[in-house]
Amino acid sequence: MNDEVLLEGFLTKQSKKTKTTRQHYYRLYKDRLERYKDSVTEEADRILVLRGVKCEMLNISDDEDFKDSEDKFLFIFTINQRFCILYCQEEKIFEDWKLGLKQTCILSYFGKYYKNQKVIGRGTFAKVVLSRNLKSGHEYAVKTFDKKNLLSTNTTNKARVLIILYYE
Repeated sequence: MNDEVLLEGFLTKQSKKTKTTRQHYYRLYKDRLERYKDSVTEEADRILVLRGVKCEMLNISDDEDFKDSEDKFLFIFTINQRFCILYCQEEKIFEDWKLGLKQTCILSYFGKYYKNQKVIGRGTFAKVVLSRNLKSGHEYAVKTFDKKNLLSTNTTNKARVLIILYYE
């Protein structure tokens, strides 16, 4: 495992069963997010492996539906139809975690603006999806890349992807 800590700090998590919130200490590594009971505990009580995890980052501070909430910033982690939501109250903390998570997760803003209709092509490193803009209704062909290949240490794969990008 990669043991270089990219970021660490307190975030809030809501229990799915009891709906109560609790702060936990988190450490972000290149390949995982670990949860600790507090900042001095040495052993993680939960580990989220970040391979294939999508992360949506939302600022809900201006949203009327959440005006009474103390936690104004959300991180929604999704994998295989399971999810985990973490919250924070301060914009500075939110921005720091955004920068760290951009290095490790698949970012997911796309679903806010587009709906995928169908896959219209597949290649070695990417697939092309017919997507509809939710606001205008216009349809677009969107090429999506496998982030796993782009982040891999295999320089041959990276070079091939860059060549494909350059010529297309």
